Amino acid sequence: MATHEREITGPVDLCLPDGRLDPDAVGWSRVPLHRANLRGWGRTKRWEYRCVTTPTHLVALTVSDLDYLALNSVYLLEYAAAGREFERTAVLPAGRGVRLPDTVAGTPGAADVVVGPERPTRGKVRVEIRDDPAGTRLRARCLTPDRLPLEVDLLVQWPEGHESLSVVVPWSERRFQYTSKHTALPATGRVRIGTETLGFGGDDGEAWAVLDHGRGRWPRTADWNWGAASGRTDGHTVGLQFGGRWTEGTGSTENGLCVDGRLTKIGEELEWRCPASDPMALWTVRTPSSDQVDLTFTPFHNRSAHTDAGLIVNRTDQCFGHYDGRIRTDDGTRSPCGASWAGPRTCTCAGDRRAGAGRHRLVSAGWSATTVHEPGAISVNPASRTTGSPLVVRAGQWARSAVRTARGKPASRQAFRAASSSSHQASCAP
Repeated sequence: MATHEREITGPVDLCLPDGRLDPDAVGWSRVPLHRANLRGWGRTKRWEYRCVTTPTHLVALTVSDLDYLALNSVYLLEYAAAGREFERTAVLPAGRGVRLPDTVAGTPGAADVVVGPERPTRGKVRVEIRDDPAGTRLRARCLTPDRLPLEVDLLVQWPEGHESLSVVVPWSERRFQYTSKHTALPATGRVRIGTETLGFGGDDGEAWAVLDHGRGRWPRTADWNWGAASGRTDGHTVGLQFGGRWTEGTGSTENGLCVDGRLTKIGEELEWRCPASDPMALWTVRTPSSDQVDLTFTPFHNRSAHTDAGLIVNRTDQCFGHYDGRIRTDDGTRSPCGASWAGPRTCTCAGDRRAGAGRHRLVSAGWSATTVHEPGAISVNPASRTTGSPLVVRAGQWARSAVRTARGKPASRQAFRAASSSSHQASCAP
């Protein structure tokens, strides 16, 4: 059964000339069609988040303009017990030097995003998101805590016809969010730390990228859950995108399954469960009125971060682990899911999945709980039943998934259960 939400099929402006939400912009699309012509200051939030994962490591880049300040970051994680994990975040008062386009950065027609000095020192960060003839070019530089130079150079590819999930969530005509989530995007490149190089894609094994593009005018507080993953299973390429809490009561959701580049939009709110006191406990995520999504997330790593910039206080707990369960697309395709994960604010990881005789490569992200306080505003760090056999996801040799929760006052954690037969990717908004 198709979602009750309206599908948008042509270009549309997000706002009316006076800055209010354009009613014609409310809905969802399979490709980015909205131009975020936002007006006003103080509640406006803009961000671009990119996370690229492999079976053994990941890197995530964030560029955000939160009006009061900008937060630009580079995060790296190696999944092994003795692996490296570090994050470098540059805080810029009043968002100085950060200009984000009205459309998805790094795509044709959008202005390139370049923030930070070309050769950053101390706590400074350089991030570049540029359109490239072969896809989107991601570059970044910073110093590690050991003062080693870190350089990121990755290419995210856009397979022809590959669909994504873009949706407008309306709290009111003055408070609304446009989000564009992209999963299961192949990536290649490398991250250099001093004289050592970490490979992504190509001869180094599959790598998957997740994209989180956000533009909106936010209420004073908000609760946010988010989970995603990507990979291969039974010869299919699969991406999962789940969100919740912040969309309740708006008539819109950011839930979808992308199998072989085709999006299945899920119109019902998901059921998320997890003990609030223990971020490393088991998460579950499911569709309450059907078996379209039925997943379990088992964390193996928790990333905890805290930013106190005066105007904005941000606390994040983000877990990485693996998914087990099933998903079902609108055409009745069912898929077993199994993936493990690790990741930052928004991330993805890769893993094996098995369904029948098939092998499944998965990439996913993790979940996090975020609290952000600012004067009069808040920024997040960032059904139906069909016939057929379900796609099953089982925990494999490597895979990653993530769920994320963001809350205004106070921070909270939500359980996440998800099942899919292909892959999962997780992203989190800055």
